[in-house]
Amino acid sequence: MHTNPTTKFIYLGKEYSVEELMDIPNAPEWLVHIQIQLQHVLNEQEEISFQTSGSTGDAKRIWLKKSVLLASAQKTLDFFKLSEGHTAALILPAQFIGGAMLLVRSLIGGLQLHLHEPGLCPMGVTSVDFISCTPAQFLALSRAKQFVDFQGTILLGGASLPEGIHLKKLNVYVGYGMTETASHVALRSIHDDHYTAMEGVTFSEREGALVIDAPHLEIHNMITKDEIELIDKTSFRFIGRLDDAINSGGLKIQPLEIEQYFSREGLEVYISSIPHEEFGEAVVLVAQSKMSKEMLEQILKDLPKNKRPKFQLNVQEYPQVSNGKIDRKSIRSLVKESQHLLSRL
Repeated sequence: MHTNPTTKFIYLGKEYSVEELMDIPNAPEWLVHIQIQLQHVLNEQEEISFQTSGSTGDAKRIWLKKSVLLASAQKTLDFFKLSEGHTAALILPAQFIGGAMLLVRSLIGGLQLHLHEPGLCPMGVTSVDFISCTPAQFLALSRAKQFVDFQGTILLGGASLPEGIHLKKLNVYVGYGMTETASHVALRSIHDDHYTAMEGVTFSEREGALVIDAPHLEIHNMITKDEIELIDKTSFRFIGRLDDAINSGGLKIQPLEIEQYFSREGLEVYISSIPHEEFGEAVVLVAQSKMSKEMLEQILKDLPKNKRPKFQLNVQEYPQVSNGKIDRKSIRSLVKESQHLLSRL
């Protein structure tokens, strides 16, 4: 892989070249993951293996061509107008596609990449031109006042932000993509309700599911498990995961539809279901604090009653996979295993 010689890595306040960074001895585990990923990117093999996150289904290992990673990285650099000398911050795990792609963008774009230990709220994140993070990280960093003077672009992956969050003048985008697409194939400004394709990507729809065509990524008619409303061949509105849909009394319910009512109030909750003799499935609200009937009525006043949660499960914290995304698969399992703890709404 041809790399830009102006690329620099900033670690503990010191500047390193690619070679110098990979030679740091006795590095902490998170930095070792970066060193290993750089070795994989820069060696002569044509492909790199990645572990999918497992946030919605079973985690699996897949192989991606380096030519695909390069093509994806260049599209992102072009879209956000990032080039030599621009700065970025890596706070995602390097072993997953989100963190790995920021390494690739830095290597070919000549970026100055500030390295931080991945976590919910990495400290010392300075104002850079570009940062990728999960919604949970964004919220934690915002509450810690680390974005007060931030002037760059923030790219979110994994999910959207709660709608009630005040974004002030921050430049925030949400990416749509997956490991198989080498990061995002579409973006939307946090102020828009629909995704727009990256250059060279087109979309279609098959039985409600999004179909992706991205020749530069060697993707042709990839059928996803995401339900969408197709606007045209380069834009769509995301409705929810087809395999997350709840069938209650013959009515199809998307968890995201209900979750958005709470997000508008700045509340983070998740929706799941349990088997039910009468309805087939009953909707379950998973929350970190008990909500009164009056509060629920006020939040969900515009939601049809046959879509409202019938049970609630309180949890201390929401399960996450190792890259920081919410683990919906574990939430479903937790609800099924904790039916004796459900409270009726």
